[in-house]
Amino acid sequence: MLGDQPVSSGGVQPVSIAVSRSGLVYVANSGAGGSGYSGFRLHLNGSLTAIPGTTVTVPDDAGLGDVFINATGDHLIGTRTGTSQIDSFVVLPGGQLLAAKVLPSPGRASASSAWSSRPSIPHSCLSVMNGWTALDRFLRTDPRDVRCAEAMELLHVYAELAAADASAAQRYPGIAAHLAVCGPCGEGFDGLLAAIRGTAE
Repeated sequence: MLGDQPVSSGGVQPVSIAVSRSGLVYVANSGAGGSGYSGFRLHLNGSLTAIPGTTVTVPDDAGLGDVFINATGDHLIGTRTGTSQIDSFVVLPGGQLLAAKVLPSPGRASASSAWSSRPSIPHSCLSVMNGWTALDRFLRTDPRDVRCAEAMELLHVYAELAAADASAAQRYPGIAAHLAVCGPCGEGFDGLLAAIRGTAE
């Protein structure tokens, strides 16, 4: 609500809403000409304001279903019931969504019900996987995980230590734990490490 007026969901028909502890709200919209995800900020007075640049569109036949945000508020995932896929995003500091890969879900019919049966599991960043065993492993947040912002801030230091064959994981266990489960940050680390090693040669 903006004052006492409704706020547009950013699409045709809102089908699911996820709210983070910090007051970020993400809506999954479905319908011809307006399928996708949109972000809002929930204020202390209960009002909502749209966050510029957060709308991510998907094909109209994607059939968006449930949307979830993890306990730390830096990863968002959504089910595509029409295509049996899962969308994965990193939530940037400003609330914008950085799209990761579209993930195949273990089963078309069971995607939404399987997610909804795990409401108490803290969701973590996802990479391509098959089967619920692998999915559960990625959903369980390592308490040492420092999250994306801190990992990216120290990633160059971590990469330089790793390139020098130093004990980077022992010195920065939180970053190591994060890179083990965060696909986008892991890809960034791999690229940075390759660049450092290439320069040294």
